[in-house]
Amino acid sequence: VVFLESSDCYKTVAMVYSKNCAFSFWPTNSSNCFGCDTVVDSSTCVNCYHSIKLSRCFEMDSCRDCSDSYFCHNIENCDNCMFCFNIKSKRYAIGNVEYPKEEYLKIKKLVLAELVSKIEKDKKLEMDIYNIGCKK
Repeated sequence: VVFLESSDCYKTVAMVYSKNCAFSFWPTNSSNCFGCDTVVDSSTCVNCYHSIKLSRCFEMDSCRDCSDSYFCHNIENCDNCMFCFNIKSKRYAIGNVEYPKEEYLKIKKLVLAELVSKIEKDKKLEMDIYNIGCKK
């Protein structure tokens, strides 16, 4: 275990200037990151990988400067996005298409309710950023 100026980390390896992280590898200058791999300058993230400056994100891979986003890959400077990939500077987008804020928030509420339902029922979530588009 390697750590530098970190605190309150559990089963985390190579934490640097981080706090309140668990089950993660190499959180740097980050806080409240769980199940992450190589996140930098990020906070309140779950299952985020190889990303920089994320805030309140879930299941993100290779992203930068994003907030309040879910199940996205290789997006940059995005806010409130779901199921997006290879885009920049979008807000309220689903599948790379921007929506009016009210419509986006309505859909987001439905998606989050479904995710919570699955987690409560199965005690796990089988979907992740790497299999979200796969056939079952």
